[in-house]
Amino acid sequence: FTGSIRLNVKGTNHFKNLNDVEKENFIEQMRIDIAKSIPVDGQRITYLNSKEVFVDFVKLLEVNDFMTALDFYNSTQFIDKKFGFEPTSNRWEEIKTIVQSYFDPITIGLIISLAFLLINLYFFGRYKNRMGCNTIVFKAALIILDIVNDISFIVTNEEYLQNIVFIICPILINTCLAFYIFIFETRKNPKFSDWFRENSKLAAIITLFSSGNIELLHLLDSNYAGYKLFSAPFSSKAIRWIFWGGFSNIFIEDLPQLIIQIIYVVSPNTGYNIFALSALITGSVILLIDVIGFIYDFIAKKQSIYINKVSRVE
Repeated sequence: FTGSIRLNVKGTNHFKNLNDVEKENFIEQMRIDIAKSIPVDGQRITYLNSKEVFVDFVKLLEVNDFMTALDFYNSTQFIDKKFGFEPTSNRWEEIKTIVQSYFDPITIGLIISLAFLLINLYFFGRYKNRMGCNTIVFKAALIILDIVNDISFIVTNEEYLQNIVFIICPILINTCLAFYIFIFETRKNPKFSDWFRENSKLAAIITLFSSGNIELLHLLDSNYAGYKLFSAPFSSKAIRWIFWGGFSNIFIEDLPQLIIQIIYVVSPNTGYNIFALSALITGSVILLIDVIGFIYDFIAKKQSIYINKVSRVE
């Protein structure tokens, strides 16, 4: 938490009569005296990065007509209690505090372990089947992380609870589309129907997670590690639906949620937390990957059409 306090008239006149060095000493002494008044470790007053410290300090300022610990120190007696404490937004400092607070050795070790696991899964899939789309493990992990972050962001920031529509609507649309694709494929695609009978449990699990992003269905036809489990024979029509479903996700999910998170990060007087930071990072990465991916797909399809036309002419 960051904010500003104001000196009363007597304190303002006293401060004006100080030279530059004395002003710096006065401010430093006030920091120490505020820490003693709360009381709290003086190092925590550099940034009010604890909600408990912030609340205790505000309570001292709210008691205008009574003596408080602030009145017993030469510097803090000049604080204007009527003005109180005005929270201000210093996002960069808050982000640095979040990183320092949450990214301890245990958390860093966990992140490194998960990254190591994903890399191993990728190389294992590549070793077993070079022709498979083994990079799907990274996209699947990112999609699942994005779902968790988006929900955590809404739950931990009640003032943005009304924006849950940008989570619920995409989930409903993606879920309905996933069910429709499976129903269509089992009825119209005999090869897929045979695969589905053998792997219905996996299909159910992937359907659940594809509610966050329909493109997760590509895990089923990725041919990861050459396993039949991940060799679903989707028809060309189903692949087109997945493609356009993923494309629409940019506008109904990724972009609106990223805009909300950007509005939140630039909004004054709102505390920032690890969930908001994580949601902003994953949302930005997924949007960037999706946009670049669809551009490449569009170029590849155009190139394929051109090659087919040239082949027919020859």
